[in-house]
Amino acid sequence: MPPVPKHSSWISRWPILLTAGLVIVVGVVFLVEFVVATEGVEEDPVATDNLTEATYMDVVNLLLVGADEVRGEALVNEELACHACHISGAGEIAPGYRDLSDHALARAPLTLEAYIYESIVYPAAHIVAGYPNSMPQNYGQQLTERQLGDIIAYLLTQASS
Repeated sequence: MPPVPKHSSWISRWPILLTAGLVIVVGVVFLVEFVVATEGVEEDPVATDNLTEATYMDVVNLLLVGADEVRGEALVNEELACHACHISGAGEIAPGYRDLSDHALARAPLTLEAYIYESIVYPAAHIVAGYPNSMPQNYGQQLTERQLGDIIAYLLTQASS
């Protein structure tokens, strides 16, 4: 049998080293994305002591112009996977959609539409009693106006069901 060159042991291990390197890179990327998505809001930009029905309605009314509840349903149930906490985990992780109207009453004088907007864009402004602050804090920066309007339109149909 011919002698094996010394560098061949490294060459034979390259698939293992490559795989380990990729696992580490994916793990680091996942960790960074997780931290960004679950970052707490350091300062609440909403003065919750001075809420009026009009506080968000100028914005919300514009978001709802041309909003499509079908697109909102796809965003909620497929793209953003909101159902994982609000349907599958409802009652444990996050409140269910059907209880939106009841929870909005606790935020009077906000309208249901304004409450949904606040819950998505400023989720730390009001945490429903009995639930952790598990809502991602950056949807206000990640979602487009069209996406926000579509999601609000969809959730309005769920609250009234």
